[in-house]
Amino acid sequence: MHLTYRNVNHAFVDLINRVKESDPKIQSSRNGDVLRVYDEPVIVTYLHPTERVLFNEFRDCNPFFHLYESIWMLAGKNKVDNLLIYNPRMGTYSDDGITLHGAYGYRWRNYFKCDQLEEVILELTESPDSRRAVVQMWDAKDLSVARGGGLDVPCNTQMVFEIQNDKLNMTVFNRSNDLIWGMLGANAVHFSYVQQYVANALNRKVGVYNQISNNLHIYKEIWDKYKGLSNLDLTQEEIEVMGTKTPELFNSDLRFTFDKEVKRLVEDGDAYCNNLFLRTVASPMILAWRHHKERQYDKALESVKRVNDESWKFVAKRWLEKRRNNYLAKRG
Repeated sequence: MHLTYRNVNHAFVDLINRVKESDPKIQSSRNGDVLRVYDEPVIVTYLHPTERVLFNEFRDCNPFFHLYESIWMLAGKNKVDNLLIYNPRMGTYSDDGITLHGAYGYRWRNYFKCDQLEEVILELTESPDSRRAVVQMWDAKDLSVARGGGLDVPCNTQMVFEIQNDKLNMTVFNRSNDLIWGMLGANAVHFSYVQQYVANALNRKVGVYNQISNNLHIYKEIWDKYKGLSNLDLTQEEIEVMGTKTPELFNSDLRFTFDKEVKRLVEDGDAYCNNLFLRTVASPMILAWRHHKERQYDKALESVKRVNDESWKFVAKRWLEKRRNNYLAKRG
């Protein structure tokens, strides 16, 4: 099954409707029953992958966590402590309470004793027609880790990069993918950012992003909350916002400044960054989250106004206003 969409928002509307109209099979998994819609692998192609922010209000993605986890990955980190600030549930995937065994960014940049992103950038710089630009996330030893009760082994197993028509295309292989929380949530953000990172380093435009899911499913417990949704259509405001320009991560000659500063920023949210994306997108989002945790919603919303990415700004504002209203209602 191969499906093509403009972006993750169009994919969300169509795929949820497809599940509602189908007769999915119930299968068991280690995390509970799942619904599997297709027996075959599913390929989803995003034509505009940098339109990565999912707007659906019912899904209510945490934009601060999705953005922060993306830069945490690009920094090559595997320690869970900073992630817990944004999502305490991440601790349930840590075997030792300190690290995540399957942390993607760490596997991209450190786990295999080399920086795989650097290697594919060098490969495609020297040989733009190369078909060898592969980044590995799966280690054969993950099988024994899983059998031993390991809590976190990679679901996404490989990324393959290829230049076509002066654009950088990317294909991600996934062994087991949850439709709502994985493919149409975290994956669309994290992997489009690594695609943009490599494209910026090569001074190329971002091409298409293909996600190949060998086993695409939905947890039954989650689906029971979604199957009754009657209107998934995008609003006119959402359509207008999602078509706005996404800022680049860096100019190709400033990549190493980005690498240095992104590591510092994920460790210290107050760190000053010369890099424009980190200074005008990531930093104000980090500050807004801090104000949210302190229940200082006026300050959080002021921080969001400074976010130089209209999609993140739009969804962050709506997400914060919902929490502010709930907080005020509880206070009476």
